[in-house]
Amino acid sequence: MKSTQAQVAAIIRKELKRNSIQAVVKSRSFSMGDAVDVTIYNQPPHVVKAIDEFCSKYQYGHFNGMEDIYESSNIDDSIPQTKYLHVTNKIENDVYQRAWEELRGRMSGYDQYDESYEKASLENYDISRMLWNYIRGTQSDFMFTEFMKPKLKIMGVAA
Repeated sequence: MKSTQAQVAAIIRKELKRNSIQAVVKSRSFSMGDAVDVTIYNQPPHVVKAIDEFCSKYQYGHFNGMEDIYESSNIDDSIPQTKYLHVTNKIENDVYQRAWEELRGRMSGYDQYDESYEKASLENYDISRMLWNYIRGTQSDFMFTEFMKPKLKIMGVAA
């Protein structure tokens, strides 16, 4: 019989696959707990939010850092649950490069930096921070442009 965290990982993996989302879902156990780690790739903020919301029901509580305790605040005996569940959206280098090319073409002054985002961000740390914000939609709708927009519907949220 699978552990509860392995069952959670299997459910999440199946749902992400059903929605054509590239992901790595791993379960692990350790002293005093267990966890499921979900890594997705190149997803716009609203899709990440939908995945977070979907996954949240599989975590049975949260850590209260003010009192240094784990609180079981979301127990649901009808489904398998894990102590910790982490969702990470990994943005790959080609996305950063496309964002850098777009920004270099639209904003004055950035053409003085290297065409490679990696080299340009080494020249100026602010470029890394600006690209991070730009890609994640806090300063633009980059993740919604045609070449980035996924053709799917995830957990009831149109992408």
